[in-house]
Amino acid sequence: LGNGTGLKQKYTTNTFYMPHKSSPDSVFGLYYGRVMLSPRVSSQQGIILDWRAEVPWEWPSYDYLYSKYGNYHAESFPLPNLRSIIQGRAYALHIDNGLGEYLTRIGLAESFLVFAKWQETMPFQSQ
Repeated sequence: LGNGTGLKQKYTTNTFYMPHKSSPDSVFGLYYGRVMLSPRVSSQQGIILDWRAEVPWEWPSYDYLYSKYGNYHAESFPLPNLRSIIQGRAYALHIDNGLGEYLTRIGLAESFLVFAKWQETMPFQSQ
């Protein structure tokens, strides 16, 4: 920051897998992302930490799914319908993640970036 604090302007992690067990979507979601930190010093507040977590949403191709799992339909998820509500999950419509990549290729869908930002303040210690 050029002010003798020894802090860099930005810290960024490598990309890593970041699912959360509380979300069933994490099982087949594409939760690879990174976390960034931009610290700054405020003479009145202390050190302010600006955080940002990013997850670019890009669907895998059917070829990628096959190369990874040996199965084109390895990452699929159920969409409920009336029959599945009455007779069980086996009757839901199952959609493949590979369909998203195909729809992107033909112009009917787009990849997108999901992110969250938050801030923390670390006050200076009083002497």
